[in-house]
Amino acid sequence: MPESQYLEDALQDLKGDNDRTGVRRALMRAFPNRDCCTLVRPCHDEKKLRHLNDMDEAELRPEFVRQTKALRSKVLGAVEPKKVHGQPVTGAVLAQLCRYYANSINQGSAPVIENAWTYVCADQCRKAVAE
Repeated sequence: MPESQYLEDALQDLKGDNDRTGVRRALMRAFPNRDCCTLVRPCHDEKKLRHLNDMDEAELRPEFVRQTKALRSKVLGAVEPKKVHGQPVTGAVLAQLCRYYANSINQGSAPVIENAWTYVCADQCRKAVAE
């Protein structure tokens, strides 16, 4: 069975499974374009599975390494950079926007995207001038 078909089958409604049916439908609505990739276990040794971040690539199964590289290429080849008002958003700017949104929500107000973008741009300008 192709990997993408596996995902589609998993998202189909099951009779008598009302709690999960809502989740499945929400996922299908939120992600109309979806795909699936399967990966083999990174290594055979159970104890090493808990320490994958500390392992060298040479210690991982070659098939896993090939699959993760193919997945990375697939994802990076399919995504467009996040943009606001036509300007690309860097990782630092995205993190700053997230902080702004979280702070607004934590203070009990709804974040205003335009205000957040203006704030982040002004802050980036200040940092550039300081450098």
